Amino acid sequence: MKRRSHLLIIAKDTNFFTDRNYAHLEKELAKHVTVTTWRTSGHIQAILKKLKHTPDFILVVNDIGDRFEPNVNGLSAVSIPSALFVNDVHRFTERRRQFLRRNPTTYLFSVTRDACLQTYPEYTKRMRWLPHFVEPTIYQDYGLLKEYDFLLLGAVNQAYPFRQFILETFANQPGFHHQTHPGYSFQYEETKQLVGTRYAMEINKAHVFFTCPSAYLYPVKKYYEALACRSLLLAPSFPELEALGFIPGTHFVSVHEENLAEAATYYRNNEKERHRIVDNGFSFVHRHHTTEKRSEDVLKQIEFILS
Repeated sequence: MKRRSHLLIIAKDTNFFTDRNYAHLEKELAKHVTVTTWRTSGHIQAILKKLKHTPDFILVVNDIGDRFEPNVNGLSAVSIPSALFVNDVHRFTERRRQFLRRNPTTYLFSVTRDACLQTYPEYTKRMRWLPHFVEPTIYQDYGLLKEYDFLLLGAVNQAYPFRQFILETFANQPGFHHQTHPGYSFQYEETKQLVGTRYAMEINKAHVFFTCPSAYLYPVKKYYEALACRSLLLAPSFPELEALGFIPGTHFVSVHEENLAEAATYYRNNEKERHRIVDNGFSFVHRHHTTEKRSEDVLKQIEFILS
């Protein structure tokens, strides 16, 4: 935005959540515009009456956690433009559709492109693609000793069929390590769980890191996190990922069931080739997919809507 505009963010405080991306985004946005945060549900007119200044734009994030909240009513009753962030489009699908019907001028800021367009084809013109990102003060190269040949972190269940295949393939192989996802239900400051910096440092210890796009074909954050922590990513490729700039063979290694074991062995043993791709991927993510870069993208979209 060209002038010092005022952005109202209605969202949970994620400073101590497992996923703190929106807390990082709020802080980055506040470097460029005036940011007011509101953490509870309510009618927008009642919320606005409690603010010192009327915002120029309203940004709502209400699909983090187990419940669709904060729930905001009455956006269509005010003249202030607004947008709703969409993270997991497969969750709260009908609740979100009802919200969009009640608020016909609210935009969708979606972290996924294809899944959002497929789920809400009636709102294509209102959708803006604002993908995941990494916070570089956390996701970085810590220069740690590589303790794992192959690392798989996170949930392994029906939502992640390729992770199931990875675990079956490497479960008994020396040098392979897997740890499950700690879950999203707790808040933390100091914890022994693999979250935040400890999670990033664990990735940094791996020569090779595995992930997959889930059954929903999402470019999940692990695609970004592995590259940002200077680990070689082996994972399936797909059109949306490549549209984000992830180039197979340049930034990561594209694998499927037929070539997974062979590719993993080859790149673990071929240090020069592994380092080439790791260096490219590290530079790519830290140049194009950081909190700072996504904040710029959000503000450009808001500026365009306001104009």
